[in-house]
This record gives sequence, structure tokens and C-alpha cells, in this order.
Amino acid sequence: LATALLLGQTCQNLVVIMFADAMIQAGGSAYFIVWWAALTCFILTACLAVLQLLCPWGSKFRFAMPPLNIQRRLFVLGALDGFTGVMRVLASPSNRTPPCLQGVLGAFGVPLTVLVHALVWRRCPTRRNMCFAAVITFGLLVSFKPAIFDHEMGMLSTNSTEGTTQSSAFWSICFMFSFVPATCRNVFQEAFERSERCSISGFSILFVSFWLNFWQTVVLTFGFWLDLLPDFGTSKDVGEWWEHMQSGLTFAWTGHGCQFGFAFGVVFVISNAFNHMTSGWLLRYTEGAEAAVWQAMVMSAVSGLSTLFWALFTSKPMVQWAPHWDSQMTFALLGLCIVLPAIVFQKIMCEEQVVDATIASSI
Repeated sequence: LATALLLGQTCQNLVVIMFADAMIQAGGSAYFIVWWAALTCFILTACLAVLQLLCPWGSKFRFAMPPLNIQRRLFVLGALDGFTGVMRVLASPSNRTPPCLQGVLGAFGVPLTVLVHALVWRRCPTRRNMCFAAVITFGLLVSFKPAIFDHEMGMLSTNSTEGTTQSSAFWSICFMFSFVPATCRNVFQEAFERSERCSISGFSILFVSFWLNFWQTVVLTFGFWLDLLPDFGTSKDVGEWWEHMQSGLTFAWTGHGCQFGFAFGVVFVISNAFNHMTSGWLLRYTEGAEAAVWQAMVMSAVSGLSTLFWALFTSKPMVQWAPHWDSQMTFALLGLCIVLPAIVFQKIMCEEQVVDATIASSI
């Protein structure tokens, strides 16, 4: 499951860059991308949930309307997903947060997860997890050493598309804070899965993902005004926002203006739905009491793998073999050599601890 989630998230991160570039050139917007991802994942998981319901082995899961207390929890998870998407897509353009800095800020997802997990579960993190979190964070910082020391990152950046000068520090903080709802979402879902009262573990992961994406779509639909905020959103008024949504919808269905635009969209939709369900399975079936921390450690390798992929391929004019190597690729590889062994050793030690606990309880 961890390997599947890592590969799926890496695939989504790679495809969304090409899909977003083609989408914006066709008149769409970043806000449409996150809304489209939620809507299509909602539709896809609904179809898969119906198919699972029709299967003989699907009868062991509950598919009825969740009670109100469960529905509240699913709404919270879906809303957190929506806020994460909005904050990240609006802050991620290169003229707002430099791509090299985005990788550095993403390195703090692991220690943030350890902290939030400790606050939610009201217990101190284990020394093992603290050590591995520190090693992984160090490895990620090594990966982006050229971005930290070799690139110019002034506190002010000129936004040429909007004709204004905005503080890159503001957008960097906004991008960094997008990890807060994402982290809370994972930790809360783990808590909801394992709570003794009102647990969602009796429902199929497909069913849970269906409701999460339903509420995420609702939040993003009624939160369109976020895309209208001055110097924050990508639309100046409701008319321009509607034009962006229409252009984005046309491009998503037809790929108009890009030869492989429709294919990019299909791969993006499938990988997004796959990651939602794999993440749920990982949080549900990971042994031990810190599944969200383990997931954050696994996801930390995505940035390094993406960097190495772009060392071998180029996206312009189309994805093609174009190997090139520089100092950034070297440090990305060094960082992965630190991060990946730490992830493997952490999992091995966690499994040994579970086995020891099982033996001790049986004596």
C-alpha cells in the first residue's frame, strides 16, 4: 500500500503540471483544476462503490446513509481536503511561490504530522518516530540544498501576469499553511477510523471516499468567492470566474488546443481517485497507533522522485526523453538516499514492535 501510494502520488504530481499548463493556456484556471479533481473523484468513486455493492463480497460493508454523527466527521474531512486544494493551487504558481521553495516548504510535512498527531491523540510521539522524522526532514533539506543556497529568493517578486508587486513571503507562508489542513485531515481520519464510538471503519473505503469527495465538491462549489479575492484568486469578478470554469470544462472534456490534453486529464483523474482510496486503506490497515505519521514519511519521498523524473524527461513541447544532470539532481538523489532507507527502517522497526507486542499479550 505504501509503495502504491508513493507511485500514485508521484504520478499525480507529474501529470498535474502538464495538465495545469495546458489548462491555463486554454483559458482555464487553477481553481477549476481542484474543483474538477473533487467532482470527478466523487463520480468515479460513486460508480466503483455501486459495483462493489453488487459484488458478493461487498455485502460485508455498510452502504446505507451514514448517521448524522458520522456524516459530520466525513464533512470535516471533505472540507479540510477542499481548503488544502484551494490554498495549494492558488499559492503554487511559480510567480507566487518559487518551485524550488515549494519543495523546501514541503519538507516540514513530516514534523508537522508528528506534532498534530501528538496533540490529537494527547500523547508524546515515540523517540523512534521523532528520530526518523528528523532524519527524513534532513534528507529533504539536502535534496533542496541548491534551492536554499544557490537560488535568489528575494522577499519581493514581481507578478507580471497581474501587474502588481507582491510579497513572495506571503505566498510562501500560504503554501506552507496548506499543509496544516492536509495534516489534520490525515490525522483526523486515522482517529475516526480507530475511535471506539462513531467509527467509520465499518464502511467501505470506496464509500468513505465517495462522501469525502462529495463534501469537498460542495465546499469548493460554494467557496468560489475565494477565487475572487483581490490579489489572492485568479478571477477579477464572477463573469471572469464563469469564463474560466467554462473554458476549463471544455478543455477537460475535449482537450481542445492540446494534442494530449484529454489524456492528461484522464490520467490525472484516475491517479487522484487512486490516491484517495490508497490513502484511506493505508490509514485503516497500517498496524500500530501512528498510521498518519507513517503515511507522511512515505509521501515525503514524492518531491525527490519527481525531481529525478524531470532530470530524465522534459514536458515541452511534449513528455519526451531528454536526460540532463545538474547540481539540483545530484542533491535530489543524495536526499533520496537518506529518505528512502529511513522509511524502510522505520517500517521494519514498527513491524517488529507490533510482533513483540502480540507475543507479549499472548503470554
